Amino acid sequence: MPLTSSVYVPGKLKSPDDLLVDVGTGFYVKKNRASAGEVMDTKTKFVKDKADEVQRLTELKARQLSEVNSGKNRRRRNTLSMQCALTCSCRSFGPEGASV
Repeated sequence: MPLTSSVYVPGKLKSPDDLLVDVGTGFYVKKNRASAGEVMDTKTKFVKDKADEVQRLTELKARQLSEVNSGKNRRRRNTLSMQCALTCSCRSFGPEGASV
């Protein structure tokens, strides 16, 4: 049984067929084993669905970030090329610095 979030002590169920189930916001409901299992299955499915949604959104945001960075890099290269063409004579020299 939990005493705190990190301290547990051994315990035994007085009636193993009747369980208290946390249904959220600090409320507990007495359930039999089958009903408690259904509640836990529902909670498990909810958490799995949310985890899948977070994974999908994370992948989408990563793709969007990659597209934004690619666009920024492309614009930066274009700007540098235009600046070089306007301000320096780099186009008038060949690969080894010889005049073309």
